[in-house]
Amino acid sequence: MTPHADPNRPPVVLSLGSNLGNRLANLESARAYLVAGGVVRVLRVSSVYETEPVQCRAQRWFLNQVVLVETDLPPLLLLSFCQRVETLLGRRRSEWHGPRTADIDILLVGGLCMKTPVLTLPHPAIPTRRSILLPLAELGTGWRHPALGADVPDLLAKCPDHSRVIRVDSGGREG
Repeated sequence: MTPHADPNRPPVVLSLGSNLGNRLANLESARAYLVAGGVVRVLRVSSVYETEPVQCRAQRWFLNQVVLVETDLPPLLLLSFCQRVETLLGRRRSEWHGPRTADIDILLVGGLCMKTPVLTLPHPAIPTRRSILLPLAELGTGWRHPALGADVPDLLAKCPDHSRVIRVDSGGREG
């Protein structure tokens, strides 16, 4: 990982996504709620990407971005905090991989590897999703997948996902 504000805290990368309502405003609100709690500090934010749905294809395209943050929260408490933010933004978990106002995933916490019933780190979708890898590459974290030994450019070159991922102007307007 590249240096960040506090060398005693591992860098954390979150993925933000939305495909309901005003998707851009939902991403902005997610970042604002994450910071408002005082437990997350945003260090860098990728561009916003419009991404084709992968699992449940019959739905509106997503806006996605990744955010490099630091926090003192351990991963499971961070997950709970992120899920509360999703709920505040109107997320309803009624359909697996279905439409959502907000989706916040923990992609990585430094080089930590862990697997629990509710959280796997690094996020298992990293090597298989262009919607994660392209914005992650933009952040230039220098991160290497601890199990695969590959960096983000290597993972992107080998990614089996060929769905469309389009960088958009984050200043654009939506209704």
